[in-house]
Amino acid sequence: MLNYCFETHWFAVQAKPGRERMASSRLGSQGMEVFFPEIKETRPRANIAQRRIRPLFTGYFFARFCLANQLDGVRYAPGVLRVVGTHGTPTPVAEEIIQSVRALVTADGYARLAPTPLRPGDLVCVDHGPLEGTIARVEQEWDDGRRVAILLDTIQRARVLIDRKHLVLQEV
Repeated sequence: MLNYCFETHWFAVQAKPGRERMASSRLGSQGMEVFFPEIKETRPRANIAQRRIRPLFTGYFFARFCLANQLDGVRYAPGVLRVVGTHGTPTPVAEEIIQSVRALVTADGYARLAPTPLRPGDLVCVDHGPLEGTIARVEQEWDDGRRVAILLDTIQRARVLIDRKHLVLQEV
């Protein structure tokens, strides 16, 4: 029996905790278009920067499918908790929303969010170059935020001027 589907829409799919990648992969292997945006982040642990890749939307990803013919395949796929909607009815996600999220994804395949403004005293991590992985404190921004003076505690409070795009604000 052939299963014809002429109208597909994007839907947000909620995955079981920690199962976003596996669930999106399973739906992709069923021939559905899947969009699972991820982000790279660097977090300090005992003054050592650790990189990790995490979902942009923790617990969720997007899948494009025909509601009439493929909903059960999505609902019962391993790792899927539910298709997001109201009163048990899945709600399509507008194509413009998917495109705006896709616009955040850079050439390296990861979403890049607008940088958070830096203030003196903020803890940052250098994510590129010879100081990669170094944790420092912001002294001040220069050149309308393009460069930032940071203080390196590991090198007797040395002051370094670095491009803003190579700094990641650390949450304490």
